[in-house]
Amino acid sequence: MNNLGKRQNEEKMLMLQYSARCNFNRAEVMYNLSWLLPILNIVLANIPTIKSHLGNGLVIISAVITVSVIVLKTFVNKFTMIAAGTRQLFDYELFSFEKPSIFAGINENDISAKASEERQRNNKKYQNQIGYTGRDKEHGVKDWYRIDVV
Repeated sequence: MNNLGKRQNEEKMLMLQYSARCNFNRAEVMYNLSWLLPILNIVLANIPTIKSHLGNGLVIISAVITVSVIVLKTFVNKFTMIAAGTRQLFDYELFSFEKPSIFAGINENDISAKASEERQRNNKKYQNQIGYTGRDKEHGVKDWYRIDVV
């Protein structure tokens, strides 16, 4: 068990944590946007000046907003599942559990490939994240589990 502190900070493990964080963050932004768009829709439809200025265009704008919300919800689910599967893989690797072939609907190779792409996409941010813990002022992914050895 004392080896967990070291293993959780291996390159592959940090890459998995970084990828999970990025995907959860993406999902959160899209989720928030999926709530803001309908609010915008309500505002546009209920302010008389805007309503009269847009006329029939308001119907088109409302339809675009509705479709956008549906698309955003789909992406929220996708990114949440990728992040959840990535965190699940991290835990199975760290604690040496017998791994299933699929993690949250995604196989291990795809999760690893997505994590590697995420790292390459923004290597500077990745390097920054792996240098800090969750307790640092700049929250990172290092030392994900706090392990106090007595």
